[in-house]
Amino acid sequence: MPEHPAWRIMTEVADESSRDGLTGETPVRTIRRDGKVEKTGQELLHEQVLQVFVNGKLTMRLVCTREYLPELVMGRLLTEKMILCAEDVRSVTVCRFGRNALVTLREREGDALPASDSGDGGQAQKSPEGASEEPGNKDGRRPESGAAVETVASCCTGSRILDRSLAAAPELRPSAGREIRKEWVFRLADAFAKEQPLYAATRSIHSCILSRCGRVLFSCEDIGRHNALDKAIGYALLHEIPLSECEVYTSGRIPLDMTKKVIRAGIPVLVSKAAPTVEAVELARSFGIMVIGQARPDSFRLYCGESSLV
Repeated sequence: MPEHPAWRIMTEVADESSRDGLTGETPVRTIRRDGKVEKTGQELLHEQVLQVFVNGKLTMRLVCTREYLPELVMGRLLTEKMILCAEDVRSVTVCRFGRNALVTLREREGDALPASDSGDGGQAQKSPEGASEEPGNKDGRRPESGAAVETVASCCTGSRILDRSLAAAPELRPSAGREIRKEWVFRLADAFAKEQPLYAATRSIHSCILSRCGRVLFSCEDIGRHNALDKAIGYALLHEIPLSECEVYTSGRIPLDMTKKVIRAGIPVLVSKAAPTVEAVELARSFGIMVIGQARPDSFRLYCGESSLV
């Protein structure tokens, strides 16, 4: 694991890989067509609202699954154009309750990032202990602020940003492109069929796999497909994995906004169990991104990027 300063702080806060408390059992009745009623229990997902403070300002609220939250924050910062790379982040601290994330960005040359409201001049924010509990709030809830910030639903992307100077990244860039082997895609489809524990338990979650040359590096799940993709991207940032050498497999459909995330991250291959939209394929083609849909262990459909498939 690289000695990235943001990662070092995050691992002191909580074990984000723990699945405790992600689901809860709820009593349900199954109604049969013949009139029979069965009383059982079903495991359902918990929803979590994560407030993200960037340099002291409440920047976004994300509805998510409380797992791999540091990765989610890092990935969302990149795909929402708030950072260019992991080095733009001085620290990310997630409270132990998973409700607040404090982000401190480094000041880029010739660009003054917003200073922290806490009076620290944009330097490192509170310790993980300070982030996990606010005075008078035993459960880790932070006093409300930033009423103009939109809560981003799990099915959506985009965040209402208070200070647009945070949007640092340039516009979308064409992918460098590289050769992709068919067996890599099938390998991803095989892995996808196996690595979905929360989906197996609840049937109500999205998954994303990050791979490099067909070798699985990271697998995650979230109530939102955009969040799952951001977690995979954030994992690559924190582990210094070149995204230009990676592929991602998502359980959800591929609309325009999912394609933009992949382009901004510099990932050349987007694979899905579902299908893309017309607009997503057109955008991906114009930026040299390979889009593969309906990928299963025995077949897949190639929508664009055919010249890179070998």
